[in-house]
Amino acid sequence: MHSIRTRRLAALLAGATALGVGLAGPARASGPTGVRDVSAPASAPAGVARTVPRAPAATGEHPRQTTRLARGYTTRDPALVGLYGDPAASGLAYVAVFDQSWTILGLAAGGVAPAPSAVGWLLRQQCANGAFEALRDPTARGCPTPSSTANGGFGAGPDTNSTAFAALALLASGQRAAAVRAAAWLTAHRSPSGGWAFFPDRVQAADPDSTGDVLLALAALGQAPDAHALAFLSSLRSGCTAAPPGARGGLAYAAGDAADPTSTAQAIAGAAAVALPVRAAGAFHTAALPALPPCPEPAPLPAGVLAGTGLTWLGAHPPSGSPTTGPTWTDTDDAFAVLTAARLGVGALAVDGWLAPLTRHALAAGTAQPGLAGLAASAAVAAGRHGPLPALLAAMTASLVTAAPATAPSHPARSTHPSSAAASPAAASPGAAPAPVLPHTGGPGVGVAAVGAGLVLVGGALVAGTARRRRW
Repeated sequence: MHSIRTRRLAALLAGATALGVGLAGPARASGPTGVRDVSAPASAPAGVARTVPRAPAATGEHPRQTTRLARGYTTRDPALVGLYGDPAASGLAYVAVFDQSWTILGLAAGGVAPAPSAVGWLLRQQCANGAFEALRDPTARGCPTPSSTANGGFGAGPDTNSTAFAALALLASGQRAAAVRAAAWLTAHRSPSGGWAFFPDRVQAADPDSTGDVLLALAALGQAPDAHALAFLSSLRSGCTAAPPGARGGLAYAAGDAADPTSTAQAIAGAAAVALPVRAAGAFHTAALPALPPCPEPAPLPAGVLAGTGLTWLGAHPPSGSPTTGPTWTDTDDAFAVLTAARLGVGALAVDGWLAPLTRHALAAGTAQPGLAGLAASAAVAAGRHGPLPALLAAMTASLVTAAPATAPSHPARSTHPSSAAASPAAASPGAAPAPVLPHTGGPGVGVAAVGAGLVLVGGALVAGTARRRRW
């Protein structure tokens, strides 16, 4: 079964191939949203943006302002006003709400209020039933039913991950009613197993990282992880009978799989009920990671033990540098490891090893990946490492798509949320509407081609190994 991890990888490889990059680069997976490439061939999966090349106008217009984007958007589109990030990114259709949400959460961690237009953009993305798609088609009259088999197996419709993080961002922005509606949709779309699937269509099985993401949103609204969810996560955890013994504590994406960093990191963050947005540094009471409890382990496994032993597994399985010889980490994994360690107050010596590459990648990406900067800012505040925070906050705020006098809209802005017009008057005004001014993306020292090249090198192995896996 294809999943969001496979969808993201397909978009990255398509863009890297179109750019003609060489076979060189890091083996480590990049970013919470991967690398947002700016071009994709006609054979790319449906929903991947296809650019329309055009030389810059004599007026100095940004060359991407004429790009035709995913899901009915164009870059001269008032519906983009308030978006944090690069509208010309081909991965936009998969990660727009995720990026927007983590940017808002990262700004909140740094004590910065999001732009009202950014909150309005997120509100306009919400479906009538409270759910969120990765990116909603502004020309559609409603949201489709979730389907894990649509779009050639890449799936379509609202998903639990976008909805969970949007709920957190809305709550951080003072939009509690909208967050409660999102949480109600999540609660109504739980799998019989006790967990949550990415596309909750009763076809796709629940997975540990989607479950962890939902638990984070519910915890922010006062609902602690219940026994049913913890039993589901425990069923995918390597216990006392794990072989080799070093596998104990890690979580697998599905029964029979080996434990992996993404399944483990996001699951244990949910089990630990990590508080988002981060408001203060964690109170670390030990420098070491938790010791494994004696066997036999208690059943059911308490949330703190599940989270602590998962953190210990992450500490024992750092990135190997090769996806064929060891675990492949993403920056999202680093962020959730830091957040969980800060929540539990353990592993003070380990957090810098997770935070350093996350921060480095976020600063290199700059305004191109504001969601990555949001993750890094949240982790930095949780770890009490405020040094990179000003630069991360600057990258996030500079990535905002803002209004400017220009042409009429390509389509009318639609909304199902009663407060969206008030939150973003520019996008809802009748008649001639402002077109967006796009942020200039691509931080110094790193580019799409450089990281995309590394993904080409490892792409075959990752596609083969992630057919049932998720995103980021």
